[in-house]
Amino acid sequence: ASANSSEYSTDVVPITAIRDSVMALVVSERSTIQNIDQLEKVLQSGKQVNVGYGAPGQQMFLEQLFELAKAKKGGPTMVPYKGGGPVVNDLLGGHIEIAAVPLSIVKSHIDAGKIKLLGLASRSHFEGYNHIPLMKNKYPKWEEFDGFAVVAEKGTDKDAIAWWSTFLKDYISDESVRKDFTKELTVPVEFGTENLERT
Repeated sequence: ASANSSEYSTDVVPITAIRDSVMALVVSERSTIQNIDQLEKVLQSGKQVNVGYGAPGQQMFLEQLFELAKAKKGGPTMVPYKGGGPVVNDLLGGHIEIAAVPLSIVKSHIDAGKIKLLGLASRSHFEGYNHIPLMKNKYPKWEEFDGFAVVAEKGTDKDAIAWWSTFLKDYISDESVRKDFTKELTVPVEFGTENLERT
């Protein structure tokens, strides 16, 4: 789920959030943009730049960035893709200059110096990336939107909801599961429906 539970409350029964995505704000290696401050100046200048995304949460990330950075209308052009893979391919190929994608799919390219990491959307610093600015520190009004959740169809049997709730609480609390989430470059969250309502 990449939105809060209240948006879906008429259609589904929320059970729990599981983990948060770690979204990366990246630029191609050919870009002259070296940090978020330089990116902000480009966005405010009205310069034409193509910005890619591959999912609704990434689109929301960019829309929020443009609003908080006071991007000039007519400057950045958002280019939608079907998934993060094509976004990364076009970023590497120089067809787009900027993108918002999950850190997990660009980490190897960042480590190889083919893509530059400017900022991370995460509620806390992520191991190995403590030197990278968090979007919420740059923009105090920044909100996190993207993550994974478990919901059930409206009208699902209450006993089934209770079973899943118990199972998922044990699952999310398991230390090995939490470590696996971190290895996959996502952040584990605490059990409960309130974690779906943080945004």
